[in-house]
Amino acid sequence: MEAFDDSSFEDWKRIFEINVDSQFLMAKVFVPGMKSAGYGKIVNLASTVFWLKIESFVHYVSSKAANIGFTPALSAELGGDGITVDAIAPSLVRAGSTENGPLSQMFEALPNILQSIKRLQVPGDLTGAALFLSSDDSAFMTGQVLVVDGGMIRH
Repeated sequence: MEAFDDSSFEDWKRIFEINVDSQFLMAKVFVPGMKSAGYGKIVNLASTVFWLKIESFVHYVSSKAANIGFTPALSAELGGDGITVDAIAPSLVRAGSTENGPLSQMFEALPNILQSIKRLQVPGDLTGAALFLSSDDSAFMTGQVLVVDGGMIRH
């Protein structure tokens, strides 16, 4: 990511296309079928970065804030149609960009400083939360952001 002064509007739009527009467009595609069925589960992807103060992430943090806002707003509109909308907010997830990118040292250090579970999260750590939110076990849960972050954000 780049510092705000070094970033462009094109950078801003690209991050929002990836993180925000994609969730909106997926919902636009699948909601009509869910409404017809009278049932549906939407699980968005947010991030704990929204609650942290990290420099050079203005675009990313803002896009994840939009995800956090989009989730309860959409749930309010779709709940009457039997559709729930929730989100998962992971912490730092081990991926190619976190292992090899310019921020890799920071990504390796932060879990030891900020998290109760002292390791970098892996994609499989999100499986249980995703399955729960996708199942009938969460039937009376909607508009929520489920934090799955190894104890980084405590609320």
